Amino acid sequence: SSFEELESYKAENVNKAIQEQKNKIQNINKEIIDLEKKKHPDFLKSIKGFISKKQIEIGQQNRLLESLPKITNPNNDDKDSEQQSKIAQQNTELDALKDSLKEKEKSRETLTSEIEELKQFKKKVELQEQSVEEFLKSHTEEAKEYNLDINKILKIKVDFSSIEEKILNSEKELEKINLFIGTVESTKARSADSNNESIVYKIKLLTKQLKAETDKLTGEEKAYQQNEQRKKSINEKIQELT
Repeated sequence: SSFEELESYKAENVNKAIQEQKNKIQNINKEIIDLEKKKHPDFLKSIKGFISKKQIEIGQQNRLLESLPKITNPNNDDKDSEQQSKIAQQNTELDALKDSLKEKEKSRETLTSEIEELKQFKKKVELQEQSVEEFLKSHTEEAKEYNLDINKILKIKVDFSSIEEKILNSEKELEKINLFIGTVESTKARSADSNNESIVYKIKLLTKQLKAETDKLTGEEKAYQQNEQRKKSINEKIQELT
């Protein structure tokens, strides 16, 4: 009867409202638990431990830096030898490549995060679409009792093309960055003779060339350059830790 259907409809709405409140309570409880975890001594201890470890590592690197001998440039006339000039140029190129690598790695992190967020957003829309579709199905008969078409009263139109296009473009850009950086995954898409496209490969190659050029030096010039390279390596490590 109409009375029973009305009661059923009311019960359905009440149950739905109860479930919504349960979901809200669960979310609030989760937030409370997360906050309590952060207040817990173990969490604070782990943070302090992490910071302490970093400080110890930085201290070790600083001590290594201080332990290096003080070697002055043997070319006191401020005019480097041809070999040293070549090494200086290679060092400049290497620094530029490393800066470019850091920039690309940051871009990769941003894109990876953006792609994941877009996919999650799309999933939220899909869930809302399913919810409306279920509502339409469950109220079709009720609308018919009044000679009404539920699909004319409530319409849903979902178009994922803009989201999918955004995801696709971001994934293509991410693939380009991976090829540029030379990740393990991107190596599979790279032919054997195209390693020079990878910035990581370029850095390794230039580092090898730099060592070869340094090894050609002799005496004080060689000692000076090797010491400078060690300083640079330690400073880069300190920068990574801070």
